[in-house]
Amino acid sequence: MQALINESIIENHNIKDDKKLSFVVSVLYLGLFFTNYFYMMSNSISLPHDVISNIIKIIIACVSLWGIKSVFKKSFGVMVIFSLFLIILIINNSLFFQSNSEYFYKNIKESWVICFPMTLFILSIDDYSFLIKYFEKVAYVQLVFCLFLLFKIFIQRDYSIDFVYSMGFSYACLFPALVFLNRTFLNFKMHYLLSTLLITLLTMVLGSRGALLCIAVYLAIMLVKQKSFKVLLGVTFFLGSMYIFSKNILLLIAKTIEDIGISSRTIVMFLNNDIATHLSGREYLYEVIIDKIQQNPFTYKGVNASYMVFDGAYPHNIILELIYDLGLVVFVPVFCILVFLSYKTIFSERSDVNDIECILFSMAIPSLLVSGSLWVSWNFWMWLALAVKRHVCLLKE
Repeated sequence: MQALINESIIENHNIKDDKKLSFVVSVLYLGLFFTNYFYMMSNSISLPHDVISNIIKIIIACVSLWGIKSVFKKSFGVMVIFSLFLIILIINNSLFFQSNSEYFYKNIKESWVICFPMTLFILSIDDYSFLIKYFEKVAYVQLVFCLFLLFKIFIQRDYSIDFVYSMGFSYACLFPALVFLNRTFLNFKMHYLLSTLLITLLTMVLGSRGALLCIAVYLAIMLVKQKSFKVLLGVTFFLGSMYIFSKNILLLIAKTIEDIGISSRTIVMFLNNDIATHLSGREYLYEVIIDKIQQNPFTYKGVNASYMVFDGAYPHNIILELIYDLGLVVFVPVFCILVFLSYKTIFSERSDVNDIECILFSMAIPSLLVSGSLWVSWNFWMWLALAVKRHVCLLKE
């Protein structure tokens, strides 16, 4: 009897820890959303964006400290391994790549304080149904603020709000869009689909095409996993109808937002048929980094070494970044592992943990092919850790 009681107590503690860690990870996405939301509207609010950003960072830090005890209890060994890995990276950079110290330590300071703990938090969760539920709650909060913006633009037609183009905001909107799209395929309800469409519309109006690519990739993954012919037929019909009337729809949206002084770069690219061919200066970055790779293709140059090539910028392509930083000898096995894990993520049976994998994968990989750096992408590291964990667990079974 005492053994059963002890087992019940341990199980209750695990549930509490899983809920706590799920809450902490969800707060990250809420904080990211609000950081970019208020930046986009920075010209219309009196409080400086830096102040708002620092307040949000403090809140995330406090919530993270609150959750760290659960990580100690559940994943102390993994935490030690992660810490040793980070220490080795720092020592390696300090000894052999001192010329890259400025950008390396900047990334450690600005991003790994989030990447490192959040990856540990998501790894320490056992029951991912709690995380999915918290994701949905956060998505609803974000939806309310997105609807407010859409109301200001299309209904109230508010000229007083000075909207600022924000790539960051469009990527922050990915989270609620993909969460609602996930629910659409899991348990179809019209308000899930409508929420996804409205957030996608806001992304198109105020954000970048890279975010739309992420949504398209997630949609493709869900179609691959979908086994219902009726659902496939319905989605195909819907997308086909949208494509047929896309030009008229885009012209109507463009006219509406132009009346209040908003010019959407993404919509203009769609209407000019150069959405895929206009690289926004990336062709120069690609040419430079490819030339540098050809000069010295095999040498390991260190973490985020490509930042030195562009004085703080990056190649805007994860493959080119990895080849330059790691050299071909290290890149080839790393690339094969990433391809294998991507395959497992896309073609595995749906489950709570796989749904989260697919969301993280779709927010990370497509965007890293056209923008961003993997060394500062917490979506990438969280997906990678979760994919490895699930594969290891399957091998043990």
